[in-house]
Amino acid sequence: MAITAIMAMAAPAMAASPTPVTATTGASIVGSGIAPVIIAKWETTGTDPNSENGDTPHTNPGTQVLPSISLFSQGDTTPDCEATVYYWVLVKGEPDAHDNIGEVAVNVLEPKDFVGANMGVPPINTANGVPDDPTNDYAFKYKVVLDLFKDSWMASDPVKTEMVNAITCANDAGLLTIATSYTLNDIIGTEAVGQALIKQGKVRLYRGHAEIEHPQAGGIYWVQAFAYDAAQNAMSAILLNCFDYVRVVALDKDFTNINWGNVVKNHTAVVCGDNILGGALPTMKTGGNCALDVSVLYSNMYADIGGVQTPMQEVSFDAYLFDESNRIFEPGPADFTRESLNISYPFGPTGTHLWLPICTPEKVGFSIYVQQAQPGNYTGSVTFTATDNGIPWIGKLCANEPACPNA
Repeated sequence: MAITAIMAMAAPAMAASPTPVTATTGASIVGSGIAPVIIAKWETTGTDPNSENGDTPHTNPGTQVLPSISLFSQGDTTPDCEATVYYWVLVKGEPDAHDNIGEVAVNVLEPKDFVGANMGVPPINTANGVPDDPTNDYAFKYKVVLDLFKDSWMASDPVKTEMVNAITCANDAGLLTIATSYTLNDIIGTEAVGQALIKQGKVRLYRGHAEIEHPQAGGIYWVQAFAYDAAQNAMSAILLNCFDYVRVVALDKDFTNINWGNVVKNHTAVVCGDNILGGALPTMKTGGNCALDVSVLYSNMYADIGGVQTPMQEVSFDAYLFDESNRIFEPGPADFTRESLNISYPFGPTGTHLWLPICTPEKVGFSIYVQQAQPGNYTGSVTFTATDNGIPWIGKLCANEPACPNA
């Protein structure tokens, strides 16, 4: 007997449309306090209160910080290092309470990746110490919480003298920024009324440090200093200044010779690179902290023909970065080889600026096109000259950029 089984299968239920569900949130922060006051601040490149490796004679106001550079082409095998910046902040507890100071910190703001309407204008938010305009030219980089370095309360005379000397050295070097309600005499003067905050034991000096990575863009970095009371309830007004991460031009490459081998007249011969610095093929890299325009200057090529140094009669050269679609070809008479052509990528705002970006090794290629030349073994040279192309998002020391107002 045949038995037929009929199985009924329920139709799958259709999934409900994933509609977002929203709930409100709320919190009350309980507490009150009296905010401390930021009296003064500055930055250095070392633990000495006037150290400034980018301007050792202290010619310009404000702190100048140099990047650390390691170039493969100069035989450096160590990796690119970080630049260390030390942040110093002098704080007074209120009301005249030396111990009513909690967290002391700085927010560091770096150049953003485009040119905005507010270029060179520092973002100020006295409510929380961070940028409040996402379209501003500066972005939050990091917060550095500082450690207590020296406390003038109940301190011995040598400690107070050390604090006075630190403030004096920073001021003499043009590094010090003082809050508008105070003067240098208020901080280090004699013990008259309203003066000598250090000698009267009313202030603390805080210090901390952080690093700027090697490929970080050169330019102006803004620093917002602030402090909380001991209960972390009341925050001080922000004291703002800036330092200059000095734009340094450095071009790195991994080749010393370009040989096109056997060249057939009226055909292009190419030496094509790769993006491996230290590899077998030509590579270029920005060794500093700013994007570059790279000028490539070819000489003509000469061969010994019958004892006479004989040039190629008609020859053209070109060069490119990244790939051959970015090639810049320069046809013309032989004397064009003594002109320079700029290689880099991508095109700048006007269509004429080409640039080599920060840090990343980039493939570079070279071509030759010979129209007329006698058979022979030819040699010549090519010279590379790099300049800061001033593209704004790579830093803030561009044309017409206001100087750091630390004077």
